[in-house]
Amino acid sequence: MALSDYQYSILSEMGLPIWRRRDVVSKSRPVVTELSLNNSTLKTFSTNVRLICITDRALDSVSQQRLFSAICKSVSLSIDDVTLMTLSELTEYDWKTATDKVTIAMLAELGGSLNLHSNVTPIQLPSFTNMETNPALKAKVWTVLKNLKLNGDHHP
Repeated sequence: MALSDYQYSILSEMGLPIWRRRDVVSKSRPVVTELSLNNSTLKTFSTNVRLICITDRALDSVSQQRLFSAICKSVSLSIDDVTLMTLSELTEYDWKTATDKVTIAMLAELGGSLNLHSNVTPIQLPSFTNMETNPALKAKVWTVLKNLKLNGDHHP
């Protein structure tokens, strides 16, 4: 679907990067590339979000998606309360907007520290893959999340 000049200018004013095929882009419009992204185009965390969950990779299997949904429901979180991201998406966000959020890292191995804002310290929990192979880990995750009081107005 092609954008009109008006649509392109409105989306650009909103700070949304627009990707176009090189053969469609006019010479007057800049091509947005990863190199041209700066702090002003970083994604910010919604004020609704109370939990940021970082995973090794996207939740591809239906069982992992169900598990994630069940964990959220068990601590009274809706999909709007959670931002789920992979390690590769970390640099797309402005982590200064996450200082009042609970951040958990559900990684198979946390090799060193994650490069986040200095006031954001992720809580290490078992990965979804590990929980699938060892169901006892689900109880650990549920207990940790329950103790964080995510379903109230209090942030840890």
